[in-house]
Amino acid sequence: VGCNGQGLVLYLDLSSLNLTGSLPDEIGCLPFLKSLLLNNNPLMVTGIPDTICQLVNLKYFQASFSGLLGAIPECICTLQHVQYFYVDDNALTGEIPQCIAGMTHLREFHAKCNDLTGAVPEGFDDLMYLEEVRVQCNSGLECTPLDADIIYLCGDLDECVDCPLTPQQCPTSVFIDGCGTYFPPA
Repeated sequence: VGCNGQGLVLYLDLSSLNLTGSLPDEIGCLPFLKSLLLNNNPLMVTGIPDTICQLVNLKYFQASFSGLLGAIPECICTLQHVQYFYVDDNALTGEIPQCIAGMTHLREFHAKCNDLTGAVPEGFDDLMYLEEVRVQCNSGLECTPLDADIIYLCGDLDECVDCPLTPQQCPTSVFIDGCGTYFPPA
């Protein structure tokens, strides 16, 4: 936890703490928060709560490999100061909100190895500061062409073997020819 001289929370690093459960709605009670790190907590198994959209000063959101489920909330687009948005290696579903391509300060958007569908939003190539869009390994995602000098990775399904299975995607048993069915310990 990092605070300023007035005791206001500006940075919250909860990465790699083996957190379980869901992200509480109270996360929205930190309006001065600039950086929220939740990555490497695969047992959280939670959606992105709408209250995260109350973090009006947020610049950096990292929640890769954190058990995220459900859709990216459209209200995320109201966070106009966000520069870095990382939600790789989760189980996010649905479409990438079109309005994300209108987040004027966005520099990097990473959402690889999820279950996202629909088309990559048009308009990313109009963002002045954008450097990277990494959305590969989302089998239902349509790769919209971008006419910009940025790193743009989309598709590449053959290279998705490194995408980890989040706990909710893991099979309850595995059948192996000649060996039978294996049930991992609970």
